[in-house]
Amino acid sequence: MVSTEDQYVICCYLKLRGLQGGFSKLSLAFLIALTCYGEQTYASPIETAQYITDKQIVEIAIRTLGSNKPRGRTGQDQLEKRAVEVRTWLESVGGGNWYRNYLKRFGSPISVEELKTATLLDLFESRLGYYYIRRLPASIKQMTVLSCEVSSNDRQVFLNFENNPTAKAQCALAYFDAARAFNDSAALNAFRSRAEYFLLNHVDGRWNWNFDLPSRSLKAPWISALTQSQGISVLLREYQLSTDPRYLDAARKALEWLKRPTKKDGLSVKMEKGVFYEEYPNIENPSHVLNGHIWALFGIWDFYRVTGEQFAKSMFDEGVLALRSELPKYDVDCWSVYSQDNRVDFVTGAYQQFIIEQLRVIHAITSDPIFNVYAEKWGKCLVEDELFIRLSAREFMKSNPSPKK
Repeated sequence: MVSTEDQYVICCYLKLRGLQGGFSKLSLAFLIALTCYGEQTYASPIETAQYITDKQIVEIAIRTLGSNKPRGRTGQDQLEKRAVEVRTWLESVGGGNWYRNYLKRFGSPISVEELKTATLLDLFESRLGYYYIRRLPASIKQMTVLSCEVSSNDRQVFLNFENNPTAKAQCALAYFDAARAFNDSAALNAFRSRAEYFLLNHVDGRWNWNFDLPSRSLKAPWISALTQSQGISVLLREYQLSTDPRYLDAARKALEWLKRPTKKDGLSVKMEKGVFYEEYPNIENPSHVLNGHIWALFGIWDFYRVTGEQFAKSMFDEGVLALRSELPKYDVDCWSVYSQDNRVDFVTGAYQQFIIEQLRVIHAITSDPIFNVYAEKWGKCLVEDELFIRLSAREFMKSNPSPKK
């Protein structure tokens, strides 16, 4: 029989699910499961929702983990202490408005601009079409706004649009996709002008980041596998439009930096199996960022498609081998972490969604089932809320163990 307490949770859950619909794909259930009890409360982000208490957060976490609820005065004191610890943890995620920021960080993408989809057709054709991960073609504005507007790029890690060669490449590719989707000459011209930037602003095939990045121990100028790859993809698309050999020559020079080992100022690291392409080429402390490596594979694959040159195919195959071998190191139940140097740095919901799309592309190219296995596994938390509840509770309790009795 379902207890009164559980009936109340279910009631709140269903009530909010009815209000939110598709918005609650990921972590709304985690919020809901914690919002249905009294005492000291915090307002829910939804006006008609119930309220959440510190005590209930801990109770749900303990119950989720299958632990027994503390008993007696000592047990109650422990529970209250844990309540403060959990509250501190949640506030560290999102500050005073943690409940809003927690959903924003780990919820599924809720705007059409954030939604991304994999390109799974014509992946072996020599003529390049849509980029491998693209935004849904609702409008040209929607397809380009997050990549091309300075105000949007202020939210990125690296300063702003003018100092961000990766953002410039993503903006160019967004305009290319928009031009293709809507047969729009203005979008095509916007792409071509940005492609010319990559032709005229490389330094022997390098697009340098011209500021220090202390968090990764990088001194300017430094390069990134992500930037090199997407710059290559931009150049090759313009090469096929213009047949200007300078674009192909610049793409070839850019690819050499991906091939060159980090010990020689390049971007590749020989792994136990295969080769990893580094978004942040730190020799002493390689981070092995997952998305950066996969982006690199896309640029390499573009070069192989256009030229048919076997060395590029070998680079791609070595990268795929490393990806296959290293994937378990990013796996946390049904979620993923950003890099191998930080197992608690969970990716955001929007990031998780495009990582899944990246893996779908690699699966479509290689037919290796392991990439589809991880895409489906990591996608579960985007559609099955209960999994995320358990994961969140487990990770908190693991990082903040209860004191021994």
